[in-house]
Amino acid sequence: MLKYKALLLDVDNTLINTEDFYDEALHFVYLKYFKSLSELIPYDEFRRVYKLVWERNHGNLRATAASHSRTLYFNYLLRYFGLDYRFDLLYNMQRAYWGFVLKKAGLYNGVIEFLEKAKNSFVRIAVITDNRLEVQLEKLSAFRLDEYIDAVITSEEVGGDKPSQSVFLFALNELDARRSDALVVGNNPNTDILGGKLAGIDTCQFLPGTTSDQVNEEVNPTYKIYSYRELEQIMLLSDRKFSDKKVLVMDVFGGVFLPADPLKELAWPLLSNYGSRISYESFVHTYNLLVYGQIDQRTFWRVLGVEDSDLFLSEFFKRLKIGLYAYELIKKARSDPDTMLVYATNLYGGWWSRLAKLYEFLRWADFVAFPDAVGYRKEDIDFWYQIFYRFPTVPAKNYVFYDSSLIVLKTLRHFWGRKVWLKSQNYDMVFVPDEIVEVG
Repeated sequence: MLKYKALLLDVDNTLINTEDFYDEALHFVYLKYFKSLSELIPYDEFRRVYKLVWERNHGNLRATAASHSRTLYFNYLLRYFGLDYRFDLLYNMQRAYWGFVLKKAGLYNGVIEFLEKAKNSFVRIAVITDNRLEVQLEKLSAFRLDEYIDAVITSEEVGGDKPSQSVFLFALNELDARRSDALVVGNNPNTDILGGKLAGIDTCQFLPGTTSDQVNEEVNPTYKIYSYRELEQIMLLSDRKFSDKKVLVMDVFGGVFLPADPLKELAWPLLSNYGSRISYESFVHTYNLLVYGQIDQRTFWRVLGVEDSDLFLSEFFKRLKIGLYAYELIKKARSDPDTMLVYATNLYGGWWSRLAKLYEFLRWADFVAFPDAVGYRKEDIDFWYQIFYRFPTVPAKNYVFYDSSLIVLKTLRHFWGRKVWLKSQNYDMVFVPDEIVEVG
């Protein structure tokens, strides 16, 4: 089990040590550009005005990403000192500034190891930052963190700097995560920790023991850590060891059997043979009540107007067609001792044993995931954790998901693992899978 299923991570001085080099970067820009424009500007005066500009921008542009723009800072400095105003020079200054920071900066110890373990454990990860998107993307790319990050949320996109809770809630929505499933990790108590608390999310302050460490006794985080090893322990990841085994997750309807929507194409038309006059919408609603345990089977059949439920189910199951592509994959998985076979279905679990009696290969599965076991359908992200927890030593990168629904595959977009669309009908392209296989 995971303590948290989603992480909201700060970038600067949480993942990457950058702040220790801001003064050096400023001095570099002064020497390279401003001093060459005029020998008469002493560095102390340059730095004093820069600090005033910083305070002015953070006051006038409060709670916006523009307040962090070095381009705006240098733009003001050029005007203040009455220096030649050139667009290319201004652009080169901010590039030189961030280039210097990136050359000096580095990841904190254990960052990559932690992110690798978290992603292989099906943790969803978003970066939340007040800096400009293009600047942060350059940092994340330079340190090859992009493969571990599912979303980058900036204050300029949301419209407010941390500690505004809007940044945190936006990130939760992007990750399909609840507050109770998430943890905010950052170094700044006044932005990261306070913002997380305002949003109702557990918080963790990272204190690496550098000059960027900050303390605010009035803002108490849920946890304090001094290394990423401690964060592993909080997340219950520290003792997790991964194997080389693989998991093949196969969609039952649209994969193992055709058609992809048997309720609409087979079951509902069959009801008319039993004298039922229920509408399709009412049929689906009643079926969902059964799946979620809100009615029992006797009530379900009574509402449908079916007296001989055994005969109905037998006719329904016999009308299913075996998906040959999926069947060959299932046989191959069964012959491989290192591959675990999982069936994922929205079928009512109480009917599975009846269906498995008709088809032996359904009994080959190492696990079958039903909605009534967890209270979620395949379209809900929490449905999938019943599978992940079943095979805790199999890393996410060793999963392959076969499904007939692009909506379901989109639900899995924040997880490592290959997503294959078993296409039997034309749908709106709401998600781009890793592979498309025509099965209809």
